[in-house]
Amino acid sequence: MIIPNQSSVSFLSVLPDGTTVPGQRDSNIVTTEIISVTFSKVKSTPTAFIGEGDSTTQTIVLTNNTNYVIKNLFFNDTLAAGATHVPSTVIIDNVAYPGYDIVAGFSLPDLAVGASTTIVYTVVADNPKTQDTVDNYGTVNYSVDTPLGTRDFTENTNTVTFAVISTSFNVVKSVDKAVAVKGEILNYRSVITNTGSQNVTNVVFTDVLDANLTFVTDSVKINNVTYLGYNPISGFALPDIAPGGSVTVDFQALVN
Repeated sequence: MIIPNQSSVSFLSVLPDGTTVPGQRDSNIVTTEIISVTFSKVKSTPTAFIGEGDSTTQTIVLTNNTNYVIKNLFFNDTLAAGATHVPSTVIIDNVAYPGYDIVAGFSLPDLAVGASTTIVYTVVADNPKTQDTVDNYGTVNYSVDTPLGTRDFTENTNTVTFAVISTSFNVVKSVDKAVAVKGEILNYRSVITNTGSQNVTNVVFTDVLDANLTFVTDSVKINNVTYLGYNPISGFALPDIAPGGSVTVDFQALVN
């Protein structure tokens, strides 16, 4: 980019009879070339969240919008905790490079003026998840031959963030008797716990009893509250369960 600059001087010339005449003179124009070598480095991910153990892609588009050839390009990307790079997934300009590793980094061809290159790779969230969100950015090292000599640069892409969610759910069943005889009552308890990070809705409880058992009518309790008419064989709805929350279901069965 060329920056021009010019000065202007206005004045009054005093004539012999004492009158004045206005005047103005402009200087010559000087120019300075401003060397700009910062080029576009845009990182993106296609989703705002993924589940624990799931994968997503990361895309980096490098575009040389300077007036100089970008040389000695080297890219690396250190993922934040919560996700890791899936080996053998690096693709550069639609060509797979199975030996490339984003953490160790890799070289890229020189980038001509106006040219761009696209890097795509896959990351996988920890399972079980260790972080609620993963933030990361790429780093580009490069050099440029300018009128002032070769200049080396290290610059980062923008930071992308995706949430890691868990839909983990746990049901623990217990009974009050390990051994029973005909005519005895068995007390069953199920503790349903939302061990994930998301609300759980439309929860339905069912329990198909063995042929040697008969459900005791009106014995269902949910969180210690009796629900008349509820039958685990046909099933019934439970309240929504927030992350970390639980619901306890109790009922009785008669040994035939």
